[in-house]
Amino acid sequence: MLLLDTDHLFSQADEYENQGDYKRAFELFMKGALLNDTDCMSKIGYYYDLGLYVRKNKSKAMYWYKKAYRQYDIVSPINIAIIYEEKREWKKALWWFHKAVAMGNKDGFFHIASLYHRGRGVQRNIRTAINYYKKAYYSGEICESLEDKIERILTKMAAL
Repeated sequence: MLLLDTDHLFSQADEYENQGDYKRAFELFMKGALLNDTDCMSKIGYYYDLGLYVRKNKSKAMYWYKKAYRQYDIVSPINIAIIYEEKREWKKALWWFHKAVAMGNKDGFFHIASLYHRGRGVQRNIRTAINYYKKAYYSGEICESLEDKIERILTKMAAL
């Protein structure tokens, strides 16, 4: 049976991924990506980004993340920004984190705060960092691990 329903492809690929069968997962994510499914495109970028089943290739990861971004995937700008961070291209990373926030991905606030906190790509500014940490925290739309991390950071900063 030929599977062309991208939702079905994605969920089946996700199942394989959860079972640790990255080969089958990658193949199905790729089928979905070639059928213009943004979630699948983002996953293919992720596989190249981390080197899951395929050889790690940041250029290919960037290609798929940008392709997903152009179709309004709100996770991809964060991943693109992180690749720029890894390359120490702070200003480009900051630009992409702002793009993520503009698209509705509130995790971007945390990353922007972190750049201001450390003075990467911008002049170090603790007050601005705290404001962005708070924006992330109070958005109610960030992942739990970031929420915990922000609590620790803000508690530590308040003690100074």
